Amino acid sequence: MADKELSDAELEKRGVGISAVFALDYLVKDDYRAAVVTRVLTEFRRLPKGDRDRLKSAVNEAVTMPIPGGFRPGNYGRALESAPNVLQERIEQDIRMSDRLAGALLRGWAASHRDLLDAITRHLSDRGLEAEGIDFKENRFRTVWEPNRWETEWTEFAQANERFDRDDAGLMLCYVSGKLPFLDPVGDTPVSKALTTAVDLMRELPATSLEWGSTIPKFLDSISALLKEKEAELRWAEDFEAVMRTVKSEYAELLAFFEQDTQNWAAVKVSPGADTAAVLRSAKRLRDLLSQYQPVHPVAAGISEERERRRQRDELQPAIQKTAQEIDRLMAGAPGDPPDPGDPPGDSGNHPPAPRPAAPPGRAAPEPPPATPEPAPPA
Repeated sequence: MADKELSDAELEKRGVGISAVFALDYLVKDDYRAAVVTRVLTEFRRLPKGDRDRLKSAVNEAVTMPIPGGFRPGNYGRALESAPNVLQERIEQDIRMSDRLAGALLRGWAASHRDLLDAITRHLSDRGLEAEGIDFKENRFRTVWEPNRWETEWTEFAQANERFDRDDAGLMLCYVSGKLPFLDPVGDTPVSKALTTAVDLMRELPATSLEWGSTIPKFLDSISALLKEKEAELRWAEDFEAVMRTVKSEYAELLAFFEQDTQNWAAVKVSPGADTAAVLRSAKRLRDLLSQYQPVHPVAAGISEERERRRQRDELQPAIQKTAQEIDRLMAGAPGDPPDPGDPPGDSGNHPPAPRPAAPPGRAAPEPPPATPEPAPPA
């Protein structure tokens, strides 16, 4: 019997991400992720031209390289042919953040394992299962397997086809079917086991036990309060990640100019004791500062406009650097600066001075009056 597919609403409810990058970051262990990248880089010259071009384009878009004080984006796709070993570590890291790069890598990996791909396709066909493949337009798996079904198919295929690597077979089964395994990320953790034990113990309690009158209701109230607290934390994490996606994608070149390392700017990297509200405010402020700075970063065509741009750069650059440093400090758990009295409620202050209005076209911006010189001391 074919497996029952879960609806998109059910997938969303379960919180199961089905993007290609999720498969490589969550499902695949670090050592196997390295093996997948190595395979693609080693076989790159023998891949079909379409797969090579897609991977080059994805690398150009997603891969960054370390520079003193940060990471620089660039067109590194040409290194796939000239120096692929240089890209190994960076691709392993950057596929965690780019669906497009992970999707292109998976296509190249599957093309390099043609015999395994054909064998898995036959296996699914023989068992009456669909082989829809990954949705490469969205770089997402289409759905998930019914609980335990992927493990069953994986085991049976591996036992009947020992010439193939077992990990390769598991990933190819996902690739050809277009489905991720049913993932229960808490199924075998100490917390889930303890909760299962607690439920079993409560089930065995007689209805007349005193625990039902006080202890258990209080426990359930504390769980309800904890759920609300964690829901608030999740909303914050989603807001923070959304701001950081904008910062990293729209202002990558500016971040490289400011030599800012953004690898740790992620919700999971925030210290448990950090002031998360202050972290989010600083992240939004950095986004706004970069938005103001972007149009004045290039050198202007004329001296008058360049003089005004230079003035705005001089005001915005220190504010951007200070805010970026503040984000790092706040994420590590340090207290934020107290808000200025003139800041609106909920704002943590530390704003740059408001830029002066630009000069009318064709005229230079007015310069501030020169400072009055100090009187000379008496002879």
